[in-house]
Amino acid sequence: MENLSTKRKLAYLSTAICKLLCFPGQERGVKVSGKMVQPMRQQLLASCPASGRQGLIQHEVHFCYNLAGYGADRSMLTLLQGLAKHEPQVRRTLLLVKRPGAMRAELPTNLGLEMLDDEPAPDEEHTGWIWRLLARGLPFRLSHWLWMANWQLRLHYRVLRKMPHRLRELCPDLVVSHTYGAGATAIVCQAMGIPCIVYIHGWLRRHTYGPYRWLTVRGIRRASHVVAISRVLADDLIGNQGVPAERVSVQYGSLDLEDLKARLEGQDSLDWPSDSTAPLLLNLARYYPEKGLDVLLEAFALLLRQRPAYLLLCGDGPELPRLRAQAVCLGISQQVKFLSWVADPFPLLKRAGLFVLASRWEVLSRSLLEAQAAGLAVVSTDHPLSAREAVSESSAILVPVDDPVALAGAMARVLNNPALAARMGTAGKKYAARFSPQRQIAAYLGLRQRLSGESGKTTPQVLD
Repeated sequence: MENLSTKRKLAYLSTAICKLLCFPGQERGVKVSGKMVQPMRQQLLASCPASGRQGLIQHEVHFCYNLAGYGADRSMLTLLQGLAKHEPQVRRTLLLVKRPGAMRAELPTNLGLEMLDDEPAPDEEHTGWIWRLLARGLPFRLSHWLWMANWQLRLHYRVLRKMPHRLRELCPDLVVSHTYGAGATAIVCQAMGIPCIVYIHGWLRRHTYGPYRWLTVRGIRRASHVVAISRVLADDLIGNQGVPAERVSVQYGSLDLEDLKARLEGQDSLDWPSDSTAPLLLNLARYYPEKGLDVLLEAFALLLRQRPAYLLLCGDGPELPRLRAQAVCLGISQQVKFLSWVADPFPLLKRAGLFVLASRWEVLSRSLLEAQAAGLAVVSTDHPLSAREAVSESSAILVPVDDPVALAGAMARVLNNPALAARMGTAGKKYAARFSPQRQIAAYLGLRQRLSGESGKTTPQVLD
């Protein structure tokens, strides 16, 4: 192997590891990276009804890492809720790695819930000690990269090892993979001859780390179809990741506007700020570097030189101590409040006067869509992926990334002009109405029908 390229060596190593982890015992000799795994497919077809193989979908399995309440989780939940109403006769099972929290109550009653295995979630038990050790002596960005690379690799091989056995038990006609573990799921489904749709909610160049990125891309190329949640993301998958154009489409997430209106009527228990005359700015984002919250704090400090205001941040993540320290150094700790992630942020949207997003990159931010649906004016960074797909020209002001002066100026412009804020809020409601569950369900069912036998187009199709 001395004359082989580094990528080829990694491919051989990955295949060998897949063999050992995915198929123990008598199946250890099966070639995972080949076109098909005949013994496994024969065993599967022998125990499953033949109708699903002929195009009639009777059982779908939707795979997701967890239900933490983030944008990708809520997009999947909205899709499942709509499908449960539209097709109650189709059996659907949600397969999770991490046990669901508060969002479990929102799952459809006719949706089965299964766990991938009984092991603890890898981000809590397996890599926590590594994170604590690295955080002490290494720069934050480097230690975060190492932690994420380790966690994602563990998850990838855990899916490769456990997924075949679970799919044999569940015997689905179709597998739909959301969020983390999508590449491994596609590899297993191709090996078992099961159609697989992969939803890509994140930018692979930024949201995947180390060898896991290469393994994920290698996996999703094997999927029956890949759904991107923005046009720019679809172009990246085709142009940079090597996914065939005929197997890529764009399908925006959806908002249940009726449910959102009901949630907006709820009451929040937050007794802050005490000064009700000053406007409240709201940001819903995880405390991670890509969210640009350090820039938001700098911009907010500049805004306070012009007028009084308060800033409420809701999220979780490893950057929280640094952000708290930055607020103290800027002298704005009394005007800024950090909350942990809120499962139901809609009462806070009703209370806020302006929604601000300072992300360095984002893939069709769901919080932006929800803020517009709630009638809030929006100030956002013009990040390179999908800022212009998530807002309309009249519902938001876009500023350059990593520019606190421009961000502060845009916030001041909206807060000092109530008529402008009202017009932006009205335009935002109109724009958010485009993201209806009915359109997403129709797009999903159309895609599923094409995969069951109809021919598709050779260019990426926008399903919105």
